[in-house]
Amino acid sequence: MTFTKAQWQEAIVSLANSSGADNYPQLVQTPVSAVTGSGAKTVAAQFGTGVTAGNSIVVDIGLGEVIDDSTIICTITDTLGNTYTRAALASQSTTLCSAIYYATNILGDAANSNVEGSSNATKNTVTMTLTGASAVNEGLGITIYEVTGIIELTPVAVDVTATGTNSGSTSVTTSALAPSIPNEYAFMSVAAGNGAITAGSNWTLDSGSLAPTGGNLIKFGSLSRFLSTTASVTPSATLGSSVAWCAASATFKPAIASAAGGGGSTTVASVGTTGAAVPASADYVGFGSSGNLTGVDATHGLPVNIVAGGGSGGTAAADDAAFTVGTTSATPISGLYNDSAAAATSGHADAVRLSQNRALQFQSLIRA
Repeated sequence: MTFTKAQWQEAIVSLANSSGADNYPQLVQTPVSAVTGSGAKTVAAQFGTGVTAGNSIVVDIGLGEVIDDSTIICTITDTLGNTYTRAALASQSTTLCSAIYYATNILGDAANSNVEGSSNATKNTVTMTLTGASAVNEGLGITIYEVTGIIELTPVAVDVTATGTNSGSTSVTTSALAPSIPNEYAFMSVAAGNGAITAGSNWTLDSGSLAPTGGNLIKFGSLSRFLSTTASVTPSATLGSSVAWCAASATFKPAIASAAGGGGSTTVASVGTTGAAVPASADYVGFGSSGNLTGVDATHGLPVNIVAGGGSGGTAAADDAAFTVGTTSATPISGLYNDSAAAATSGHADAVRLSQNRALQFQSLIRA
């Protein structure tokens, strides 16, 4: 993975100008769901308003057969040409399947698509299609979400996934989700043989309990939840009767964590000049020798001009002395370190460092 100087500048501007909930994943508009009225190989849902370029789309699906990517293939497409990646998939025997797909940094609708009364042609439609030698007409369900604040890199956007399945019970759960950083957004897709779906504690049933017709899928539901901390949570729902079911869940990282890139000692030129590309990342991303932020000179990182107290070239500004030494055992998503701070290794939280020579440097736990 390579980050250009322009991408770094954009990330830094975003980091500097964003605050509070603006940094976190949020649902932009009311989720939209659709189900089949008879057996089919395709089902589509259209957003109520136009989607915004740069946001993300999360798609929950359910069906009455099992995707195997060979004889039964599921493809998610939309009218804007965005590319979708599968985050999680669960199946129950050969009769039920649920999955979550997503697209990040999406293309946007026309400018007038958010205007009341605008043509449906200007609003993005997302379609689920089954193909393959074993694909048959079945009951299908889909829910689409427009989300802002999800990290734009794929597959780094997805943090943790989990699945669950049972041949007959009323309690729907997946394995626990333990987000690696605060402020992630979690989604869960439920496919069931019957029984009205009710959301578990602290989860929202965005779709309602839907009833597709045409095959094995009798009930379908999409749930979501914002995760403000890294505490482990178990996605859950309840069915009105004891039947077979399967569920897939996934969490997505906040976009604020995308302000990181590169691995090892790297030179990035000053803002306003031509910069060298950052090389491919290792298991961590960060600047400095041996993956830490100590001993980094002025050319390693992105030099910035934030002189507060004067001084030649920014190296003798009065505010240099005002920086407070951070701690390498910090648990927040970010910490500020000055030149005398101890190393912030790849085993620690995200770190932001401003050297005395005004080099702004990042380190993150994101695995690229």
